[in-house]
Amino acid sequence: MAARRETALAAVGSGRSPRSRLARVALESARALPQVAGGVRGDHGLWATTDEGGLLEGVSAVARPDGRYDVDLHLVAQWPLGSLHSLADEVRRRASAAIERQGLRELLGDITVSFEDLREPSEDRAS
Repeated sequence: MAARRETALAAVGSGRSPRSRLARVALESARALPQVAGGVRGDHGLWATTDEGGLLEGVSAVARPDGRYDVDLHLVAQWPLGSLHSLADEVRRRASAAIERQGLRELLGDITVSFEDLREPSEDRAS
């Protein structure tokens, strides 16, 4: 397992920490869905991860004792959509697949998805 973790750490590249890389990949894969308007930091600004490219709003990656990271996504849903439960499942599936493609699977713990707001189609997409 240690050798696989070292391989995953080598895949991080470009000076990003494993934590910020996992957060970025998960958030970008969620935002690629038309039913996801973006991420939110929350009232206290806690749902964010620092990355070399700036602040990733709506995602936190927290280290676990086993060396992996749990990723929490706090998103704004975009109407029209079906079930929020189904959308959350799709976000988790896509984030997990994107993390796998990046060679970071060994670093991933759990992915949780929360929808903090629902946006109408006429509202601007969150940045």
